[in-house]
Amino acid sequence: MDMLFSNYLHTLTGNLFVRLVLWCVVLDTALGCLRAVKYRKWNSSVGIDGGIRKVAMVLSVLFLVLVDDMVGMDVLAWANADTRAVLTSMGIKSLGLAEFFCVVYVLYEATSIMKNMLLCGLPLPAGLREKVAKFLDTMTDETAINMQAEISGANKGRTVTGHLDTAQLETMSLEALHKLADGLEVEYTEDTPLKQLAEKIAAVEVTTEI
Repeated sequence: MDMLFSNYLHTLTGNLFVRLVLWCVVLDTALGCLRAVKYRKWNSSVGIDGGIRKVAMVLSVLFLVLVDDMVGMDVLAWANADTRAVLTSMGIKSLGLAEFFCVVYVLYEATSIMKNMLLCGLPLPAGLREKVAKFLDTMTDETAINMQAEISGANKGRTVTGHLDTAQLETMSLEALHKLADGLEVEYTEDTPLKQLAEKIAAVEVTTEI
């Protein structure tokens, strides 16, 4: 009995696919917590559902490893010759039932990890970020979040500091410039030329919320 248990533990710890599932579960859980902290939203129902799903995934893997250990099933025996040839070239000569489901679980967790990474605000080029968000919207509804809407609105409420364009200011009427100068508390006199007033206004740093 001790030997069987020892062999089972050795199989678990030495299986790359099982380790990948465990690492994905840990990473997804950590990123999910960081996302909840960022948005200040701790949804208990989503958290409980996600926790139950992850525990079920791990338990099923543990059970299927035991089944593979007793039965020795090879999923690749059902694959066609071309698929087997590709996998063999990658160094995968056999694929147990547990390993097959591990691949499925890793792919599922990968979409959830990408969603949490995106919602945590990890830096990505804008175009790529939008494409990933669109892909995730079609691939998973785990958190019931519209990723495209979330990403497009990620910059709302952010403040930008800069200067008004002198050329555009010079196209405005003198009366409009006077009102703008009053609002920005720019000192001027009634006989200040339009161009000079525009330059004074452009020199003032303006903060705008977008």
